[in-house]
Amino acid sequence: MHKSAAGSDAGNCCRASFVRAEQPRVGLEPALELPRFERAVLANGLTVLVSERHDLPVVSMNVAFAAGSASDPPDRAGLAALTYGLMLEGAGGRNAAQLDEAFAMLGDTPALQIQPDGARLSVTVMTERAPEALELLRQVVMSPALEEGAFEFRKRQQSADLAALASEPSFIAQRILLASAYGASHPYAHQPRGTRDTVARISFADARTFYARCVGPASMAVIATGDITLARARSLADALFGSWRSSATRPPAPPPVEPREGRPVCYAGLAGLNQTTLLIGRAALPAGDPQEAPLEIATAAIGGMFSSRLNLNLREEHGYTYGARAVLDARHGPGPWYAQAAVRADSTAAALNEVLEELKQLPLRPIRDSEAEAARHSLIVSLPGQFETAGDLSAAATQIFWYAQPTDRYAQLVAELRRATASDAEEAALLYLAPSLQSVVAVGDPSLLKAQLPRVAFNPARALEPWFIATRPAGEPAPAQADPGVH
Repeated sequence: MHKSAAGSDAGNCCRASFVRAEQPRVGLEPALELPRFERAVLANGLTVLVSERHDLPVVSMNVAFAAGSASDPPDRAGLAALTYGLMLEGAGGRNAAQLDEAFAMLGDTPALQIQPDGARLSVTVMTERAPEALELLRQVVMSPALEEGAFEFRKRQQSADLAALASEPSFIAQRILLASAYGASHPYAHQPRGTRDTVARISFADARTFYARCVGPASMAVIATGDITLARARSLADALFGSWRSSATRPPAPPPVEPREGRPVCYAGLAGLNQTTLLIGRAALPAGDPQEAPLEIATAAIGGMFSSRLNLNLREEHGYTYGARAVLDARHGPGPWYAQAAVRADSTAAALNEVLEELKQLPLRPIRDSEAEAARHSLIVSLPGQFETAGDLSAAATQIFWYAQPTDRYAQLVAELRRATASDAEEAALLYLAPSLQSVVAVGDPSLLKAQLPRVAFNPARALEPWFIATRPAGEPAPAQADPGVH
């Protein structure tokens, strides 16, 4: 395109004309359409959850379990993941290959999801194949082969997956943060896959015991979403699962965590990294807590949007990172709150000080009405995006089951978000986000961490605690025995 000599000045003039005297106001909230969830409970205790959507002839069929990695014994972390995976290694008289083929004939491969508060097996099929899909899921759940050879295969695979993650900074940081924030014995203190050490301790007998203790109608749900009705789903579930009896029970919610000041700054060294992964967080609150909506608004204002305080500080003002964020992960028990950023290695201490200073300044710079309004708007208008497909609806219904929430959970959350004021958000922030109550984790180059972390100024009395130092050359795979975390 031809560019005139005056092009540069004209561009500057145009840019100048777009300078705003004040920040644009939040637009009107569009009409909000939330899905409807319905629940029934069979005589044997099995829950049935349904959300109808008849625009496509597609159904997502799921079995959800109320026991997740939080039900792992502390020295057998990874047991739930290993056991649920083993159930897919043959069932109903079929071996693993035959079971995969049977699902493939229906048009999908079963997806397995493991979370702290539960697990889920799901397939998406055409409407007329829903009974066949649920029958195959029934075989996996009620008639798994649970063979020792398959157990050893799954165990080796899980250990190999963990070895591959041994050099992943975000994985290491999350592992350290959970253990530091919750304490080693808490059900939420470990990641679902466990560690190579804990997986090595798991025996075939452990897996069989977990299955008997945790898999049964009283601790399970059949979840069907899409082109199906509650009456149809209940009829199928009753026909296939109604006669099942089991001693398995639903586990209780993990206990709250008493806030404790003065936790050490924990760090893990991986030689050659150009960035440091920072995680700052604590155990917070369960889903449905009265403070959930106010803390969601505070979290969005502080680190949940591009215009949030952390992102504007670390990215826009200082250029330490491509992005910083904060997350509230409310669960059945006290889910974590955390702030996260990958920052330039040479700015580790400066970036960490800025994050902690933002939290420290909350009493002096309370959350403004405009910040709360923008955060509320962002949270509400983004909510329908979580329900776009039948699979999305199943994931939402699964959380209702895992967290023991009412079927109008999302409508209640929206109502609470709309009621919460900036003062409510500030109150929740002051209750949960005091920097002295946060666990602090840094994963980066060990030589830079040792030089920079002593310059973290928010709490000079707080000790540094090394959890794992790897001095291998950059780019070299981690040795087989390397397992970052508590030793």
